[in-house]
Amino acid sequence: TKSWSLTVMMKGKAEFCAFLVWLTYTEAFQVMTEPEEVGDSTYFTSGSSYTLTQLWPTGRELADLNVTVENYRSIADRYAFLMRHFIWGKQLTKEDIYHGLMVKTMSGAAVTFEYKHVDDIVIVTEDGNRIPVEEHSREWYRFEIQGILAGPRGSISSAKSPQYLRAVDKFGLLSGLQSTPGMEKLTLLVPSDAAIFERGISPDTLDRRVCASMIFYANTVRGQVPTSTNIRQSRVTTLKGERLTVRADTNFGDWRGTGITIEAGDTRAAITETNARFGVDETIPFLRSFDDVHLINSVLPVQMDSDSDTSIFRVGSKFIDLFVDSDLLEDLEQSGSRYTLFVPNDAALERNNITPESLTRDERDRLIKTHVVMRTMFMDDVFSFSNQPFTFRDMATVTAEARNVLIFTKCDDFGISINSRGKEATVIESDIGEGEIHPRVFAVVHVIDEVLMGSSIRASAALSVAISLLVVAVS
Repeated sequence: TKSWSLTVMMKGKAEFCAFLVWLTYTEAFQVMTEPEEVGDSTYFTSGSSYTLTQLWPTGRELADLNVTVENYRSIADRYAFLMRHFIWGKQLTKEDIYHGLMVKTMSGAAVTFEYKHVDDIVIVTEDGNRIPVEEHSREWYRFEIQGILAGPRGSISSAKSPQYLRAVDKFGLLSGLQSTPGMEKLTLLVPSDAAIFERGISPDTLDRRVCASMIFYANTVRGQVPTSTNIRQSRVTTLKGERLTVRADTNFGDWRGTGITIEAGDTRAAITETNARFGVDETIPFLRSFDDVHLINSVLPVQMDSDSDTSIFRVGSKFIDLFVDSDLLEDLEQSGSRYTLFVPNDAALERNNITPESLTRDERDRLIKTHVVMRTMFMDDVFSFSNQPFTFRDMATVTAEARNVLIFTKCDDFGISINSRGKEATVIESDIGEGEIHPRVFAVVHVIDEVLMGSSIRASAALSVAISLLVVAVS
């Protein structure tokens, strides 16, 4: 018989709530029907909105491959097996599938749907295996498949290894900082898989470097986070510059954990395990000597604050100065057009050697047009312009005035990234109203941390700087 059941595991709790378990096809295959406690790791919590698609091996395939309770005794093995067969955050039906559709399972492994014939669908794995789809259930958003899916390449197999930690390792986010001269001690606050999935952060999202980086900078603390239950209150600062409040609180809902809670604005998280190892000492060598890693049951948000020390309102903008001095602004003023301006911050201009002297008038106008969209766009409106299928509303494309395509990617509540011709930027300050930055700039302004420009302009700017230095040296 086929059955669907939800149970849960929680540290030190007698009751069970919301741990996603197995759909049973045969008596021999009862891999996930018994709830078990796994140290301090909890995967799914009550109140979750489970939006997912199932890629389900048939009972025949399970029997042929000897998938039995005996072969999946540990909860780690069961959890890993389960994650390989669910697509989180998308409820796909056969009508949503098109040839070449690539999605990621909850394990982080990529699978691609292809059509063999009009109604024959196969799933192609990262290793090139082609697994036929046998049946489709619209009611359960389930595709029954003639095979078993593998995990992602280089995956961390332990059930206690959050996918977030794998992204940190994959993109070298922590190792890059550790190699920076003078970098102070850091503390990693690692959201559990439950926290990641409940916030709607899919493996697809974590597989985008800019999204993983935004989460990393919001959940990594400069210095140490106090974990003694004797503390009343302490303040720490994230790499993003946000102030967090740490306090002992043994009455925080169902998640008492260690008794330490962390507050960031309206978001509250509990440390459920201190100095967590996740079974990755062999898999991620640089964590062997890294003790300050704490598991938390929520994801700390990125907050963009116009009152921060780096706000465009406080530090001004060299890009705005370029724009005010351009021919394009005069044309826009005369036409009365409404538009949106994406403004690289000063640090981005400096990295690309862009100064008023480094560009010709034409290059300056071309650079500015790369960052102008001829419509009023607030961040909440961006994805209403999307021409993507409805299941992928976290991406949108818009064409700028220079005819370059801007690809917007929504990273849950952590902001929006923009990609143009291989250049990727993050929106760090958004929805600045018309005329607020400069009385002549009657546009909606969004501040970004990179320049969205072609290599030719960058090369030209670098060449101009080099010539200037040469002239100075010769003189």
